[in-house]
Amino acid sequence: MRKEYEDMKKKIILFIALTVLVVAGMALLASYVFSGGKYDNISWEYRNDVLTIKGEGDMPDFYYECPLDKYAEKAKELVIEEGITSVTGDTFYGFNKLEKITLPDSVNKIGDSAFDCCISLKEVDFGEGVVSIGRNAFEFCIELESVKLPESLESLGCVSFSCCEKLKTVHMGSKLKEIGWSAFDDCHEDIRFFLNEENPFLVCEDGVFFSEDKKTLLYYCNVKKNETYTIPEGIVKIAPYAFLNSENLKKVDFPQSIQIIDEMAFCNNSNLHIVTIPDSVTEIGKGAFGGCINLERVYIGKGVSSELESVFVLSACISEISVSEENMHFSSVDGVLFNKDKTKLIMYPAAKGGVVYEVPSTVNEIGRGAFSNSNFLGVILPDNLVSVGESAFSNSTIEEINIPASVTSLGENAFRDCESLKKIIYEGTMSEWKKNFSDSYYDSRTANHTVICSDGEINVETDDE
Repeated sequence: MRKEYEDMKKKIILFIALTVLVVAGMALLASYVFSGGKYDNISWEYRNDVLTIKGEGDMPDFYYECPLDKYAEKAKELVIEEGITSVTGDTFYGFNKLEKITLPDSVNKIGDSAFDCCISLKEVDFGEGVVSIGRNAFEFCIELESVKLPESLESLGCVSFSCCEKLKTVHMGSKLKEIGWSAFDDCHEDIRFFLNEENPFLVCEDGVFFSEDKKTLLYYCNVKKNETYTIPEGIVKIAPYAFLNSENLKKVDFPQSIQIIDEMAFCNNSNLHIVTIPDSVTEIGKGAFGGCINLERVYIGKGVSSELESVFVLSACISEISVSEENMHFSSVDGVLFNKDKTKLIMYPAAKGGVVYEVPSTVNEIGRGAFSNSNFLGVILPDNLVSVGESAFSNSTIEEINIPASVTSLGENAFRDCESLKKIIYEGTMSEWKKNFSDSYYDSRTANHTVICSDGEINVETDDE
C-alpha cells in the first residue's frame, strides 16, 4: 500500500513538473511569436519583436487603416529589405516601442511623418540610397542622440528632426542641397552639425546654414543660446522661416549687404524688442516679423519698396513704426505707417494706444489688418475714404465707428472678434449698406451691434445660436 502511495506521489510530481515545463515552453514560444501578412506589393513578418518588410517598389499609401498598426505597441526593431524604394508618409507614426530602424540601399525616399513620434527610437541605419526625407519624418523621436544622414541625401524636409530633445550630433553628406525650415528646432541645446567638407551646396558655421556662396542665410537653429546675432557681411538674402521660433534672440544686427528678408524669416521671435531695417533692404516678405509678441519699435530704411501690410501681423506690442524720410514708398506720422503720399493707412501699431484716433484727411484706403489688435475706443475716418481692407479692425477694442457714405468696400472680417463693438454709424442709406456690404465683415465673436443709417437702423445679431 505504501509502495502504491509513493508511486502515485511520483506521478503527481511528474505531472506537475511536465505542466510547468509546458507552460514555460509556451511562454518562451510566445516571445518568438510569428505573424505576418500581405498588402498590395508588400509583405511582412513579425518575429521576436522584429518587424520585417519585404517587397518591390514604393510602399503603398494606407489611406484609411494601416495593417501594420497592430505592431505599433510591440515592434522594437524595423527592418526593410532590399527592393522597397520608399517609406510612405505616416506609415510608422507613433510606433512607440521602436528602437532601431534599418533601411536598404534601395529606399530613396522617406515620406512626411513616416517615423513621427517614435518616442523610443535610438538608432537609424539609412542605407546609402535615401535622396529625400520628408517634413516631420522623425519629429518627436525623443530618444535619438545621434544621426548619420546618408551621403546620398539631397533634401531634408521642414521640421524633419524637430523636437528630438536628446539629439546632439548630426552628420551630413556631400550631396545635401536643401534644409527645410525648423529641421532641427527644439533639439538638444548643444547640438552640433558635421557637414561633409566636400559639400558644394551648403556652408555650416556654428549651427547656422548658408548657401555655398554665403549670400543667403538659410537656417538658424533655434536652440542656439545667443541673445544677439550679427548676420555676416555679404549676406544678401534671409531665406523664408530662417529664424523661425528663435526665442532666445533679443537683437539681430543686419549687414549693409542685406537686400531681402523673406516671408516668415523672424516669425515668432518672442524676445525681439527693436528691429532696425537697414537702407539696403528692398523687400520684406509676408509675416517676416509676425508673432514677435514683444517687438516694440521698428525702423524701416530708405530702400524698402515691397508691400508691408502683413509683415508685422500678430506683433501686438509694437508702439511705434518710423520710416526714413528718404524712402520713396512709405512714410510715418506719429508712429503710424502710411504709403508715401499718405493716401493709404497701412498699420496703426497695436500698442500705440489712445482713446480716439483721427485718420488724416489724405487717406482714402485703410489697409488689410491696419488696426488689428489695437487698443482704443474709436476711429474718426475721413469723408473721402473709399475702401476698408479685410480684417482692418479685427480683434480691436473699438466700441463705435462712423463710416462715411463714400466707402464702397468693407473687407471680409473687417470687424472680426470685435467684442466691444456697439455701434456703426453709416452716413448712407440702409439700402446702400445692404447693397455694398455683405455680412462677412463680422463673425460670431463680434458683439451684437447696431448699424445706424441715414434712414433707419439695422440690428445685427452675431451669435449664430
